[in-house]
Amino acid sequence: MDKITMQYASCTTYFLNQDFSDLVYCRTDWSALVTWLVSDCNAANNAHGRLCVADDQRWYIQYISSSRSCLRGI
Repeated sequence: MDKITMQYASCTTYFLNQDFSDLVYCRTDWSALVTWLVSDCNAANNAHGRLCVADDQRWYIQYISSSRSCLRGI
């Protein structure tokens, strides 16, 4: 398993690959991912509050923040 942690201000995001094969994600697109997690990946969209899991459960992405202020820099 490979886990990537990225942090900006009070934002922390995790990308965990639970598969045996490599997954590739573009680091420069990380801010768009965090913005999406905050706005679309929430309980209203059946995403269980900023935790998104692949349909086949081979990876997940999670956003954790102590405040929403971290999004101003994104």
